Parts: sequence; structure tokens; C-alpha cells
Amino acid sequence: MPVLRLWKVFERNDFTGRGEQARERLDAFLAKYQQDTLKFEERRDRIAARTADRRDAIVLSE
Repeated sequence: MPVLRLWKVFERNDFTGRGEQARERLDAFLAKYQQDTLKFEERRDRIAARTADRRDAIVLSE
């Protein structure tokens, strides 16, 4: 997240209460986004491996 790094959102300590709440929501969102991304990539890799195994099985049976 280049913009967040540029703005130093997570390093700043001059937010109001409302700003701090928004930062906490943003942090929670980014954590879930990262977790969802990892799950997606793992699932994609499993599907790709399964597809490759099936392709190899078909080639060997011919």
C-alpha cells in the first residue's frame, strides 16, 4: 500500500479519537485482506497442482 506508507498512517500518533478508530478499522481490513489473499493463493495453487496431476495421468494412460 504505497499511499499508506507515504502518508505514514500507521506511524503517526496525532490522530483524534475518530481518526484512531478509522485507523484501527483500516488495520483490521488490511489484515483480513491479507488473510483472504493467502487463502486464495493456496487454493489456486492446490487447484493448479490437481489439474497438472490429472493432465499427467491422462498423458501416461495414452
